[in-house]
Amino acid sequence: MRVVQVIGFSNSGKTTLTKALTEHFSVQGVAVAAVKHHGTGGRLVPDDTSDTGLFRQAGAKADMLVSQEETIWNIRQALSIEQIVHVHKVIGTELLIIEGFKQGPYPKLVLHAEEALPALENAVLHVGKQGSRTLEEALREIDQIGEIVWSKSAIV
Repeated sequence: MRVVQVIGFSNSGKTTLTKALTEHFSVQGVAVAAVKHHGTGGRLVPDDTSDTGLFRQAGAKADMLVSQEETIWNIRQALSIEQIVHVHKVIGTELLIIEGFKQGPYPKLVLHAEEALPALENAVLHVGKQGSRTLEEALREIDQIGEIVWSKSAIV
């Protein structure tokens, strides 16, 4: 499995680039997955009156809803980046794009907005004000960006 991170400050274009890369690789038949790190903390799934919500209210550490087409899994603990990678290896992901976890160990696409990020280890591409291309250029050149992602991503 290959892993790459997309990092930058809020409103730098991380989600836009992650979505474009996800579409790019999906069209090519790659089993691609995207993970969004929510850096501000707090509950992500409110308690509700669904069956799985009732399980959460009862104290379940995790609840899972499974249909013939998909699975939704809520876990009542934060997973480390290593645990996330492990889960994706188990489910057969070929390319994992992780948006966030700035300090993570994987190769990074760094998006710069008004404020530049400090120099980071494992940066393979800079986009935005401090980069070699703007976000708009990167989106127009998504095939080239995809080649960079594939060749520079970590193989785990």
